Amino acid sequence: MSQPVKRRLTESEGLALIAEYYQSGMGSSAFYRTHGLSEWTFYKFRKLYLQHHPQAGIPEPSISQPQAAFQPIEITGLGASQKALPALEIRYPHGVVLHICAGLEEVGLLRDLLQP
Repeated sequence: MSQPVKRRLTESEGLALIAEYYQSGMGSSAFYRTHGLSEWTFYKFRKLYLQHHPQAGIPEPSISQPQAAFQPIEITGLGASQKALPALEIRYPHGVVLHICAGLEEVGLLRDLLQP
């Protein structure tokens, strides 16, 4: 986590941070906390940035409006006699990792975990 900003940001510094925010894919609160910005400073510069770059104002995903980002996966290498899955590790965007232990026999459980 970055140290809090101890001085006022110039307009160009603030706009550069907001450009970085839109490229990062992070949520707003995670971004401004990580960069040591106050909530007020972040939203002040975001408003200014959107005045100059209105196309960047794509709404953030929220809990009530999940993004459809399901990517189908195919598990290969299981022989006809092999009923249990090998160990799997699925890495989602933003650092979420799903570990599946070797020996899972109920593949339907895995399907239920992976469905959006």
